Amino acid sequence: DGGAGLNNGSLGLGSSGSSAIPEEKLLDVRRLEQTMHCVQTRWGRVRVQIEERVAYLSECVEALSEFKGKSKPLSKWLVGLQTRCKSQTVLSPRADVQEQRAVADRVRALFDEMIQVKQDMDVLNKAGAKMINVVKRYDEATESFRAEMETIHSTFEKSKRARVQSCVDLIIS
Repeated sequence: DGGAGLNNGSLGLGSSGSSAIPEEKLLDVRRLEQTMHCVQTRWGRVRVQIEERVAYLSECVEALSEFKGKSKPLSKWLVGLQTRCKSQTVLSPRADVQEQRAVADRVRALFDEMIQVKQDMDVLNKAGAKMINVVKRYDEATESFRAEMETIHSTFEKSKRARVQSCVDLIIS
């Protein structure tokens, strides 16, 4: 059981019954050993759950970093696109052919650029979907951990419960 338990052998008690320790004390010691074993088992599960949560958090951080890394260039591109679109002049119906061709060429170039960036956006969407899945798994682990804590510590106050909140809530806010 991982700990040095007390039993007749470790107390130096033989089977002859010539014990200096009363039977009531032995029963108390056995109950204490049983309680210790239950506590060790319970907190061993909690330790494992905490290790799992740390691993999930690491995975969340990694997915978020990947998402942010892929979103920054696209955000800059979108800001530049917005600026270019605002600076476009509206042609009057009477604009000469050469001016119309120049505007059409700029619009075609912009369209081609959008097609190229679409691939990067698809990669970003996949990274976002991965991040959402990781966060959902973390949330499930958090709910499991919360339930375990409530069974272990029946006085798990509502103020403490609010601190063990959903990862999705944290990311959204």
